Amino acid sequence: MSPNLEDELRATFSARAESVPTAPDPYPATARRIARARRRRRASVAGALAVTAVLAVGVPAGLHGLAVRDGSLSARHGGALSWPLRGSLAHDRAFLGALREEALRRDHSGDMAYVLYAHDDGRHRVAVVVTVRGRSARGSVWLGASGDGPRAMKDNSLFGDDSLPLDPEPIVWFAGGTGPLLVLGPPTMTDVKVSPAIAHREDGTPYREVRTVRADQGAVLTDVPGARLGQLSVKFRIGARYSEAQDVPYTLSRNNSPAYWPAVGKAVAQAAGHVDAEQARGLLDGTAGYFGLTGDQLTYRFWWGDRLPGGVDALVATIRVPSEPEIRVIQDTYRFKDGTTDQERYAVRVRDAADAQRPIGWTPAVDKPLPEDQKPTLGAVYVPNGAGVRVELWNHGTMMMAARAGATGLATFSPRLSTEELHGCEYHVVDGAGKIVARGGFGQPDLDFTLGRNVPW
Repeated sequence: MSPNLEDELRATFSARAESVPTAPDPYPATARRIARARRRRRASVAGALAVTAVLAVGVPAGLHGLAVRDGSLSARHGGALSWPLRGSLAHDRAFLGALREEALRRDHSGDMAYVLYAHDDGRHRVAVVVTVRGRSARGSVWLGASGDGPRAMKDNSLFGDDSLPLDPEPIVWFAGGTGPLLVLGPPTMTDVKVSPAIAHREDGTPYREVRTVRADQGAVLTDVPGARLGQLSVKFRIGARYSEAQDVPYTLSRNNSPAYWPAVGKAVAQAAGHVDAEQARGLLDGTAGYFGLTGDQLTYRFWWGDRLPGGVDALVATIRVPSEPEIRVIQDTYRFKDGTTDQERYAVRVRDAADAQRPIGWTPAVDKPLPEDQKPTLGAVYVPNGAGVRVELWNHGTMMMAARAGATGLATFSPRLSTEELHGCEYHVVDGAGKIVARGGFGQPDLDFTLGRNVPW
């Protein structure tokens, strides 16, 4: 493409940018809703992952508005199309022309194509392309082997053509496996910190290993050994400060094997009490999603399940994710009148084989519609194979009440205490001779915390 034609294209994009509405971009809002939904674990379990498990939907960290003003970034529309074309192929006119032509051939609705990045590092060939028609745009990352022409490269969607995002954040994209990872920002982006996954110390404490990659004119293309989907996170520095950590988005669609649902059905049938199979699958798929896996890739056992006072369905399970320590999970499911559910998940790490068979206590979430200060408190203790055993509730050296575990091994208490006060109490499991055989508390850590999802860095 000739320099004059390139200038004409930039001028055309600049003119179009002036007419682009400045209404709030829906993509960041969607991302926030997804994050809130994951934190609150709000879900409708009725049709959870029936055939295909869509493990996580990544929203691109930023694809920007179209604006060029005298060759500099606009303060209001500091968009990607005002950034200079970068990468080792930035001056390969034959490749760039063929890439634009192929992009328009694949995107029949586009009438112009713009290349933001084109690079060949000797292993991968990567490009970022935006096709535009009117006020709509489609962004994609193209990936191929070193030396591939455009027709041999696979394009991966960054965003659809509903709107044109104006968010000034860098573009972040990950190919999966060990990479490559692409972070494409303005030329003023100098460094990117990359954390491939969450690790755990011997005592189970989660932490992150971090390395810093120097940007080349605002672009980073790097492999990420040890990366785990759902855990890979980055920070980028533009100016004097690094951004907040952000999970690297990804879209991964995998099929659970045909044997998955029958296997879960068999597992819940072996549990004490009653475990709802759909809620069980929701727990497995939700946990697997943290690691970019499907539920049938986990090792699991459902120990107990039942409906608690207050209409809460609860279950206790042990789950092992490949290459991760085994965890013991409690899931409470509150069903609303509209059919949706609100789930609370707690988890502790299993230290040894006997740990999974020890009693465990927690405070189930009951009467969800009520404000926190009006909700009744409930203490629950599950004692494996503990039908009829005596369980006592102790508060600072004083026994408040006692209960007998039911046929499935569950004992419950309804003391006149706040949840915080109940978390300060202990339960004692007592044998026929009055000897304490097990004791513990009611405050269990959140599943996200145990998995290290909230590790600050």
